[in-house]
Amino acid sequence: MAIITLVERSQIELMQHHTIQYIAATLAVLVFLLGMNFTVALKVITTPL
Repeated sequence: MAIITLVERSQIELMQHHTIQYIAATLAVLVFLLGMNFTVALKVITTPL
């Protein structure tokens, strides 16, 4: 079993934290863009002719 020093462990935790933040930010942008597209689509569909 490998011995992980405190420094290595904190570096790993920091990388994991940044990865989670990156994934969360990416998902937030995707949801926002999908919401904007859906809103535009609804406006196009529901505009009176």
